[in-house]
Amino acid sequence: MKQYISILFFISFAFILLSCSQQISIQGKPDVLIKKYLKDDSTYVIMCKGYPKPDTTGIQATETAKEAALLNAQYIARGIFSEEVDVIKDGIVDGFSINPDYVVITYSIRHPNIKRYIRDE
Repeated sequence: MKQYISILFFISFAFILLSCSQQISIQGKPDVLIKKYLKDDSTYVIMCKGYPKPDTTGIQATETAKEAALLNAQYIARGIFSEEVDVIKDGIVDGFSINPDYVVITYSIRHPNIKRYIRDE
């Protein structure tokens, strides 16, 4: 009986995880990355979108979209650089533009000779 309950619990837990991952992919917006490029020897720029949380309006929607855009930029940067570059400490928001449905952020990572730390694709 205990094994049956354990198996049932495991199956339900796996189902919950699966449904959460599907929800993220369904709610995820396409084309988050707009542009990424090496500006100079010590600066890499990432421009990406962030979307507001559902059921938010006004300032709250704008601020959640800004936060999402920042997290998107940092996540993308972690995939680009090796561990020697701390994309959070070395990163700075250079600007953002507010659109009706999303926010575009310009995120720069500044690190000496940053090109050397770009991972092979």
